[in-house]
Amino acid sequence: MSFYVVTAFPAAAKAADAAFAQDPVEVYGARLLTALLNAGQYFGEMALLSNDPRNATVRAAVRTRLAVLGKENFLTLLNVLPSTPEQILKTVQDRSAQRWGVDPNSTITLRS
Repeated sequence: MSFYVVTAFPAAAKAADAAFAQDPVEVYGARLLTALLNAGQYFGEMALLSNDPRNATVRAAVRTRLAVLGKENFLTLLNVLPSTPEQILKTVQDRSAQRWGVDPNSTITLRS
């Protein structure tokens, strides 16, 4: 399991298809499009934090560059950057609410 950050996509790809250039990475859950991601956004955090199998399929609509962190480096990132854990947990809560109808204000328990 890994954590992925969309870092960039080539200008040529953006110019070739302006619609895809807005949201080059598509996230599917249960075969339904559930999210569109752009540079600076990420995926893979839910599986790393819960130790559960991934729950989505991600497809790049255009050639895309990603930064990939394994679990150990992901956990280091959480410890080094003070605001990162709160931001990622907020994303997990929002995505859980969208996918499973979980209250976005509920408490998330992380498994070790």
